[in-house]
Amino acid sequence: MTRKSAEFSRQPDYYPALLKAYLLVKTPELIIEFVQSNASYVPVDYCKILIDAQHYNAAAVLYSSHEKHQQAIDIWK
Repeated sequence: MTRKSAEFSRQPDYYPALLKAYLLVKTPELIIEFVQSNASYVPVDYCKILIDAQHYNAAAVLYSSHEKHQQAIDIWK
């Protein structure tokens, strides 16, 4: 079972799918923590989803991790 779990986590859509699930059931603090630790695996396109869900901190973290610092700054304006 552990081997299958490890294989699944290497799928390219694993972290984006997990982020969508977190948006449904987790607190904002856990979403930010998830984005901070897995931002390199989540496409920058997910920033719009985070902004639409009013998770501005997580969106700013995701933008920054993808070297889009101006967009991260614009969130705070």
